[in-house]
Amino acid sequence: SDAYNDFWEITNIELEAYASNQVSILNRWGNEVWKGDNYNNSTIVWDGRNVSGADLPQGTYFYVVTIGDLVFTGYIELMK
Repeated sequence: SDAYNDFWEITNIELEAYASNQVSILNRWGNEVWKGDNYNNSTIVWDGRNVSGADLPQGTYFYVVTIGDLVFTGYIELMK
């Protein structure tokens, strides 16, 4: 690892207004492969592994970020 892009950094998620959040990562079939409460870009982060800690294969994953009544969705390309 070169220490670059080793985890998914979500801009501003560490701000107090967004501190109470839930992040889910889904595979292309819509199955949840990782979930984190109170994502903070330091101790609670998605690093390309599943909930059991196994490396996920390279590919497209989808995210759902919930902050209160706000829901943000999109996709991430996991490259190795």
